Amino acid sequence: MLSYFQGFVPIHTIFYSVFHPTEGSKIKYEFPPNNLKNHGINFNTFKNYIIPKPILCHKLITFKYGTYRIVCYPVTINSPIYARNFFSFNFVFVFPYDCETSPYEPAITRLGKMFKVLEEQNQLLSKSERDPVFFDLKVLENSTTTPSTAGPSSTPNPSSNTTPTHPTSEKDTKDMRSSRYSDLIKDLGLPQSAFSIQDLLMRIFQDLNNYSECLIPIDEGNAVDIKIFPLLRPPTTCVSLEDVPLSSVNLKKIIDVNWDPTMMSIVPYIDGLNSIAKISKLSNSDPGLVIECIRHLIYYKCVTLSDIFQFSNIYAPSSLIRNFLTDPLMASDCQSYVTFPEVSKISNLPLNKSLGSGDQDSPSFSVRRKSKSSSIPSNPDSRTTSFSSTSRVSQNSSLNSSFSSIYKDWRQSQTSCSSSNIHVINNRNRFLPTRSCLFDLYRSLSQGQTLKTWYESKYMILKENNIDIRRFITFGLEKRIIYRCYSFPVMINAGSREPKEMTPIITKDLVNNDKLLEKRNHNHLLSATGSRNTAQSGNLKPERPSKVSFEMQRVSSLATGKSTMPKLSDEEEGILEESIRNAETFDKICVLLSKPKLEVESYLNELGEFKVINS
Repeated sequence: MLSYFQGFVPIHTIFYSVFHPTEGSKIKYEFPPNNLKNHGINFNTFKNYIIPKPILCHKLITFKYGTYRIVCYPVTINSPIYARNFFSFNFVFVFPYDCETSPYEPAITRLGKMFKVLEEQNQLLSKSERDPVFFDLKVLENSTTTPSTAGPSSTPNPSSNTTPTHPTSEKDTKDMRSSRYSDLIKDLGLPQSAFSIQDLLMRIFQDLNNYSECLIPIDEGNAVDIKIFPLLRPPTTCVSLEDVPLSSVNLKKIIDVNWDPTMMSIVPYIDGLNSIAKISKLSNSDPGLVIECIRHLIYYKCVTLSDIFQFSNIYAPSSLIRNFLTDPLMASDCQSYVTFPEVSKISNLPLNKSLGSGDQDSPSFSVRRKSKSSSIPSNPDSRTTSFSSTSRVSQNSSLNSSFSSIYKDWRQSQTSCSSSNIHVINNRNRFLPTRSCLFDLYRSLSQGQTLKTWYESKYMILKENNIDIRRFITFGLEKRIIYRCYSFPVMINAGSREPKEMTPIITKDLVNNDKLLEKRNHNHLLSATGSRNTAQSGNLKPERPSKVSFEMQRVSSLATGKSTMPKLSDEEEGILEESIRNAETFDKICVLLSKPKLEVESYLNELGEFKVINS
């Protein structure tokens, strides 16, 4: 089966064969005329497969003859009205042998089934032969020749003047049969010239070869309606709510008013960032219908699937990474795809987002200096002192607005990238990373480290080469040169307890979590004053797995009072417990509960001791 559409192979010849009651199997019509004879195709050598025994009828038959492939659907109809109590016919298609005929096979089967029904109802094909030899007229003839006079003896009296009822000459017999045949046509209620098989074959041949479809009317209520579709590889059934669809074409340009309403509502939200669950929520659509629409787009190669991008993910190179070195097209595509657009400012962001200002000469804080120049005193010594409350709030507000504007620009660039082809990225007049650099980056991924740890160690390389880490990972997954190691939470004592005996999740004061947040805030302050290395907070887990930046902590009120974790509803508890029993991934659990990974881990701790398995 084709993995991509290569076009339809043209039909070489199409012919109509029928079983003649006295002459046997024969070709009645073909188009183009004499095409079989001109190409050395001898019908007599394979006619037993065109009009076969009843056991092979009503089945699609494909066989090879020389350098040609013959595809047909033989039909036999049993009825006492026919001369031999049956009528056999076949519409036969001839193709070159070394070609893909699977797109035509459903249409050929449907064509044979349709004419079988028309023949059973109206004798459409047999009457079009204009030959009474196909019908059994003996019954009518016997009924006409039977004497109508009453009496014990049926022997005619030689002296009687009664005119014999049987034909006296061959001409009378022919006229009688013609009259009876005309009566049969009249009784069936169809005109003699209403349908032409020869014209039908010509139009099917020309329309399918030129337009891959045809619509040929037969009568007022029937028509031959054929459209050839490419048979592509069926999409995977493993489409889940946590998957992220990536569009490989511009869906907004191919959208049609006749599309399904659900399909039209989800197209604006397919941006390469939203998961299927989020698309369903934003479009106010049923998740099951959204999944079916995504599978439909996957079938026509408009969308591919990826996982939610998180810095807690783990990736590793696959055995196909050698293709990066052997396929020059893959390497060149990667060079142009993984770099930021020319107008993007996201590459200027520092490694960690801090609360205060660091060393003025440090290159990692070049973006933040612009937003804080108005609030930082001119005295260099004053930067080492503690910030006042008012100064801290104004700096945080300016910093957040700077990050917010850059993040919006980055998200727009990701959306435009997702809606275009993966090979077409506008990066003219820019220096691209070398192939060896990209290969070394892919090769350095391993199962023993999270993407966050890897990003910290490769930050300067990625920044110097202007590489977008999301596109870098997406390209590797798309080309299968890397793979994702999924995380599964497993309860240690899950087998020793029934689900109903699990410890209920109650509202709990998170004293330790408050201390952890205060410690993070303190580390950020120390990092901003230059007293602590910014990488100290690098081992902390991200608050929201769907965010690109892994240290986007909220610096809101840490305040006085203890935070509380809201209690899960009964439905959410059931979802969590069922997900654990079904060995679902962390991604799916977070999507089903609509909660970040850190909170899900806290709820799992309430259920009991658990371990995380990466596979």
